[in-house]
Amino acid sequence: MLADYAHDICGKEVSKNWAQKFVERHPDLKVNEIITATTTTTTTTPVASEDPLSSASGAQAHSAVPPEPIPQFAISGMPPPLGPKASYNNLHSQNDHLRLLLEWSRIKLKKAYAIQKLMERENEWLHMVAFHKDKSKKKKTYSSLEAHHMTSEETMDELAKMEFMTKWKDVMKEAGQHFKIQRQMIVQHEREVEEQQCKAEAKRVEKAAKAAAQEVEQALKAMKKQGKKGRKATKKKSTQDHDTFMEDLNIPLPDSHPSTPSSELSFLLSFSDPETSGVVNEESAEEISTSHCRNPRRAVLTK
Repeated sequence: MLADYAHDICGKEVSKNWAQKFVERHPDLKVNEIITATTTTTTTTPVASEDPLSSASGAQAHSAVPPEPIPQFAISGMPPPLGPKASYNNLHSQNDHLRLLLEWSRIKLKKAYAIQKLMERENEWLHMVAFHKDKSKKKKTYSSLEAHHMTSEETMDELAKMEFMTKWKDVMKEAGQHFKIQRQMIVQHEREVEEQQCKAEAKRVEKAAKAAAQEVEQALKAMKKQGKKGRKATKKKSTQDHDTFMEDLNIPLPDSHPSTPSSELSFLLSFSDPETSGVVNEESAEEISTSHCRNPRRAVLTK
């Protein structure tokens, strides 16, 4: 509202925080809340000044749970805003009127503040009884000094609890060492179990590796054995094929070699002396027969 009047007086807009800065420059003019003033030029007394005690007591009655702020003061008798064609005399008269109104508000506020402080001092004890919280610690247990309470069951329970707690502290102090030793034993047992599990896992891995190596070794042995069997079968088959081929040639065996096997005499086909036709060269035949016995596949026929 002050910003609106300043705009009407100056003829131009003022900043939004102008009213706040104005109140900061004049701390004695602060009020809780300013209500829209009437357009009459006569001044009236504030609403709260008629009964200041009621307003102060109402504020103190709800100090425990502060409600929403309620306006305690109101400014009335504000002069009407001047038009854009107002004269300097009208402007000065309105300015003087506003200054008087502010001075009157300052006096009323100081008076109300003094009355409120006096009331608080007079009712300080009652206020403390009504709203002050007792910060002293409450007694947790009863003792035999309060004889008139000893007949109640609650007191007996509290005394038994107090005695139990004093003895329980001694028990816990003595048992603390045993608990510490038991905790160390539990930790040591857990470590031993973990080490045993690690060793068992290592043995299992080693055993699995050995089993895999044995399987590989057995597979290699089986492959070697199968290779030997294959070579023997191939050799035997080649020998049989050679004997069958020589038998198919129908070469008569000589009488001078009755004990010579057919596989050896089959190579005597073309080993004859070039000078004596029809006679077999015995040295060449013997050499070829010997080489054939060593390796039948390498035997060749020579003329």
